[in-house]
Amino acid sequence: ANNTQIRMIDVDSVVNTLMKNPWITAVDASINLDEYLDVEVTECKPVARIYNKKGKSVYVDGNGDMYPSNNSYVPHLLVVSGIDFNADNLCNVNDETYASANLPLVFNLIKEVLDDDYARSRVRQIHYDKNKKYIFSLNNTNIIVIFGDVNNNKEKLLKMKNFFDAMQGNPELENYKEINLNYKNQVVCTKTKNKKK
Repeated sequence: ANNTQIRMIDVDSVVNTLMKNPWITAVDASINLDEYLDVEVTECKPVARIYNKKGKSVYVDGNGDMYPSNNSYVPHLLVVSGIDFNADNLCNVNDETYASANLPLVFNLIKEVLDDDYARSRVRQIHYDKNKKYIFSLNNTNIIVIFGDVNNNKEKLLKMKNFFDAMQGNPELENYKEINLNYKNQVVCTKTKNKKK
């Protein structure tokens, strides 16, 4: 557009060029009465970063739309790992291509964690292990939370909150290496093995 009169610029071309950027979700462009080109760009707002088993990652927004990772921009987000999916095929997690990879179930768990005030502040990573169980890594503790499958998510998240609230300030908490939320009406704790001196 060098040395081009503003009225000669093809606004549709501007929109189409900007929409090629995978991080842009919407573009509105127009030439105003003062002959300025106004361009409004809406970027995606990722809520989680999902790594596949090969270590390649994508960002996912609140609608489940996927975006490529960007090494120059690394937002502080919930991290999910251990999922077997093709990270080169960027679409929505609910697309039928991802049904066998359990991405729709993973995304529902992500949303439930992010919608829960306590879990959102505590859970830093969700890992899908070889036994097809979800494991949480938490902020400010080395305790691992065995979340299990994606049944009764809200109940398990509440159990996690109640457990840590009840144990707050208790020195016994430092002796635990993991807690398991898969048992009805209880939290099962595993202690760390003390090394003999």
